[in-house]
Amino acid sequence: MPSENKDKYSIWLALTETDYVTMFIKTWFTFLATLHEMLPNSSGGIGDGKIINSYKEKIFDEIQMNIDEEFIKNVLKAYHIGRTEALRSDEFLKDYFETYYKLNDSYSREFNYRYKGKQTSLLLRMCKNGKKDYKLEVKLLDERKKFKDYFGNKIETELNFSIETVASENRMFENKGEFINTIIKSVVDKAGNVVNSKSTLDERGKTKRLNFLKDECINDMKRQLNDELDLKQIFNLSPDNKIETLNPETLEIEDKPKSFDEDITKWFIDFSYKLRNILFHFIIDPLDKNWQELFKYSYLALKHLSEQNINYLNSSNSEGASNDNRNS
Repeated sequence: MPSENKDKYSIWLALTETDYVTMFIKTWFTFLATLHEMLPNSSGGIGDGKIINSYKEKIFDEIQMNIDEEFIKNVLKAYHIGRTEALRSDEFLKDYFETYYKLNDSYSREFNYRYKGKQTSLLLRMCKNGKKDYKLEVKLLDERKKFKDYFGNKIETELNFSIETVASENRMFENKGEFINTIIKSVVDKAGNVVNSKSTLDERGKTKRLNFLKDECINDMKRQLNDELDLKQIFNLSPDNKIETLNPETLEIEDKPKSFDEDITKWFIDFSYKLRNILFHFIIDPLDKNWQELFKYSYLALKHLSEQNINYLNSSNSEGASNDNRNS
């Protein structure tokens, strides 16, 4: 067989495989159409992103989506191929997908603790610090008069991260405990600066104020953080921190938390939206084997969600028709 024919036939075979890109696009339109049917109050004059967010909020509550093992495996395959192969070769596209594999730079959350009618609040907000750096703003507030007398209306500090740290494959913190300790230390250090700046205070007075902060505010807030803080919402390296234990051959995850399937489903919905935007706004190589694989498993997973949405719509329409017949 002439070599030119062999190359031509290889291209023909590759072209049949690239149809997964077309299938993904068609399935995306079906998926989006189901969302507009399911969430009519969310679709009037708004972009796709907003109706997708509304869907994610309701998918495991009002809609009660059926997520099976095959769907999760397809999402995990798409996740692994995207992170390790398809996006690794193109730095521009890798940066485009950064929010789904690395840092969530728009995190904001408030934690509240109430004791004897008085509330202590801790506010955390991650944001860009210029073009190249990130910072986590930390504010501790307390309604008690003694707190305000000692420290003013609030203790305010921040943690700074370089873009090199954010972009590295290593987490900025290894676990939730380390992150909480770093936050608490930043608050205590700032409080120490406040009391040390008061020249009228002796050592006993300074110790009294810092002991109040520790005993009356920090200890309870630390317990609150341990109970409520979801670290992956700040360090969104992946759908769930546990995915770092993913075995790419078996697709098994060590000690998978109960919320994992829900987390990765919502992650995949966002990721699919990114893939859709890639196809409409950027150029990829449709013959690249890794991109073919990525779209194959993304298509299969998105097809499952679309089918589940249609099942939901059929069920809702049947219930509506039954109610109309009873009322007539």
